[in-house]
Amino acid sequence: MKRHMKTAEEKEAASASASTSASPLLSSSSSRSADDDDTETKSKEFDGAVTSSTPAKRAKKNIMTPGLTAALDRTKLSSRQAASVLAETAKSLGQHLCEVNVNRMSIHRHREKNRSKSVSQLKQNFHVNGPITVHWDGKLMQH
Repeated sequence: MKRHMKTAEEKEAASASASTSASPLLSSSSSRSADDDDTETKSKEFDGAVTSSTPAKRAKKNIMTPGLTAALDRTKLSSRQAASVLAETAKSLGQHLCEVNVNRMSIHRHREKNRSKSVSQLKQNFHVNGPITVHWDGKLMQH
C-alpha cells in the first residue's frame, strides 16, 4: 500500500512539474506564432506580386526529340536518371528549369511516344521481296 501511495505522490509531483515547465513553452510558442504572423504580414506586404490565387505555370518547352530518346535508350538511363541529367544539362546551357519540361513522367511519356513512332516507321519501311531466313540460337528457321 505504501508503494501505491508513493507512485500516486510521484504522479502528482510529476504533473505539477510538467505544468510549470509547460507554461513557458506555451508562452514562448504563442509568442513565436505572433512573431510568425507579423513576419507573414510583412512578407505579404513586401511580395505584392506573388499571391496564392495565381497557380504556378507548368513548363511548356519540350526537349525530348527522337534522337535524344534513342540516345537515352542506348545508354540505358532510367527516366529518373534522364530527368537528372537533362536538368543539369539545361542549367549548364543557361535555361531556366521552370521553362523546360524535365519531369520524370513527362520524359517517360515522350520516350514511349517516340519509340512507338520509330517502330511504326520501321514497319512501314520494311518490305520483304522473297523468303526470309531467321537464325535463332543456332537453329535454322524458315518462313
